[in-house]
Amino acid sequence: MVTEDDEWERIEQEIKRQKNQPAEPLTIVYTVKLTQSQRVKLLQLGGPKWIREQIEKTNNERSSKQ
Repeated sequence: MVTEDDEWERIEQEIKRQKNQPAEPLTIVYTVKLTQSQRVKLLQLGGPKWIREQIEKTNNERSSKQ
């Protein structure tokens, strides 16, 4: 089972990793209010990258239905 401390350590490692990568140009920053447990679940799913993938997946599915 993943503890909260484990999750925070993973978050810190992810932040360090992201700082070492060239940033992709983002045009909009979007803020979402989450509970602590929702934030942990989101990070377990893949965080911001997962959200972007879900948006693209949804957009592609809707385009193919038309």
